[in-house]
This record gives sequence, C-alpha cells and structure tokens, in this order.
Amino acid sequence: MAPSVPYKAASIDSADLAKLERRRAQTRTRQLRYIQKKRQYESDLKASVATLWIEVQRMHQHLHQLQNVEPHSSSARISSSSAAGIAASNILQTAQDFIHCFRSGFATTAAQPWLPCVAPDQEQIRFVQRSIHPDVRHGELRGQNSFLEQWRRYTTFFGSFALHPNSFRLLSRSAGHVVYQVQLTMSLGLVFATFRSVFPHLLQPQHSALFSRLLNQQIHVPATLLLQFDAQGRVCHYDPSLNFVEALRLLLSSYEDVAAVLQDARISPCGYIGRDVSRSRDARLAVSFVLSPIDP
Repeated sequence: MAPSVPYKAASIDSADLAKLERRRAQTRTRQLRYIQKKRQYESDLKASVATLWIEVQRMHQHLHQLQNVEPHSSSARISSSSAAGIAASNILQTAQDFIHCFRSGFATTAAQPWLPCVAPDQEQIRFVQRSIHPDVRHGELRGQNSFLEQWRRYTTFFGSFALHPNSFRLLSRSAGHVVYQVQLTMSLGLVFATFRSVFPHLLQPQHSALFSRLLNQQIHVPATLLLQFDAQGRVCHYDPSLNFVEALRLLLSSYEDVAAVLQDARISPCGYIGRDVSRSRDARLAVSFVLSPIDP
C-alpha cells in the first residue's frame, strides 16, 4: 500500500496546478476585458468631447449672429430716449443687483407660490417682482416661482452657498433686446442633504468611497449666466451654465469618478436640481453643465 501515497500526492499536485492555471487564465481574461472596456470608455469619451466641441462652435456662431443683430429702425434702439428704450447703465445695474440679491441664495419659510404678492417683505421677492418678467424663461422652466424655487433648492440642499461674480459683459444690444453675460463662481458645501437630494446614487454601497471623499467638502463651480432683458429692462430669459465637471475634478482622482458622480445625479443639463427636473442619462453628453463657455 505504501507506493500509492506518492501517486496520490502527485495527483493532488496535478489538480492544484490545473486550478492555478485556470485562475491565471481567468485573471488574464478579466484584465483583457478591463483594458478593452477602458479603451472603449476613452474612445466614447473622446467622441463625446468632439460632439460637444462641435455643439459649442455652433452655439458661438449663433451668439456671434446675436451680437451683430441690427435694429429694424434707429428710433427703436436701446440707446434712444424713447419710452421703449432703456439705458445700458440701468441694465448693467440690474445685472449686478441680480447677483448681489442672490449672493447667499434664497432662504424662505413661506410656501409657494411666492408671487404675485401685493407687498413682499423679502429682498429677493421684491427684486423678482420688480426686475424679472412674470413669464421669465429659464432653461426648460418658466415663471417667477419656478425661478425662485431653484434658488431655494440650491440654498437648502447644500450646506453653504455663495456667489462670487468675476465679470459682466454686454453681448448684444438692439431693439428691445439686451443680453449680458455674467461670469461667476458658485461655492457650494457638500453635506448629507446634498447627497440625499442631488446625488442619491452615491449613498449606495458601491459608491461609498466617492461619498466619503466628497462629504463635507467645498466645491467651487465655474458658472456663466446669460441674462436677456426686454424693453422694460426686466430679465425675460435666463440661461445658466454650470461646470460641475471642473469643480468635482479637483476633488476626485479621475474623470471616470466625475462621470460616476454626475451620471445619475439629479441635475439637468442647464444645472437645475431636484427629482422633478429632466436630466441627461449620460453625463458625458450633457452640454450645458459639462463644458464652460469659451470666449470667441
């Protein structure tokens, strides 16, 4: 019976070697799949960037056309003293007042709707009633109350909120039509309420590392506001553009992590937040809040 022992040991060694080879083969296969997936992701990302760049160029061409719009008649010029005309200095002051008014957000204990209101006692509501068109268009939303609601959400969902204006620039000036561009930085504190309301997917176990990395951090979001004024000097069209990618990239190790944060975030392409806003299903393809505007 003694000779059977070495034979049994040899059989065990052979089985172990076979298992080891299978594990090595599986490891190589997984590594190849990972490399292929990473290359595909990079290829898709480059294609998305190229698509976004084309869109940015198209938008700049459209902006250039707006800047060169001529009024239909000289009597209708904004600089005229007619009743429909408004002074450029007044428009600039309104744009500056806009940022100053919402520099710390919009905190209120009153319930919607806030407007119309006969005698508003809050600074932001008074400003909106005076300087914002009742049917103001902003992104996919419209109206004064939905405008205020977005400011309320940013104030409530983040631990801290502050606007830091960088520049005010007149882009277009024609009959009954003035457009100002405001470059600013939006500073936001990421607290638990932020993840519950804006990034709920990061509360899942598979994203625990990202959650831990971002919790209680401060992000500084480059932002651009396009304010279009009507003949009465009221904001009638408001287009925000927030670059969350640049803000988050400073805190995270890669753009893949940034994509994971924004992929299922409750953020619309123009930067609106909440469960009821429409949002892009692919964060890499969202134009408005992924790319900063580029000066022509």
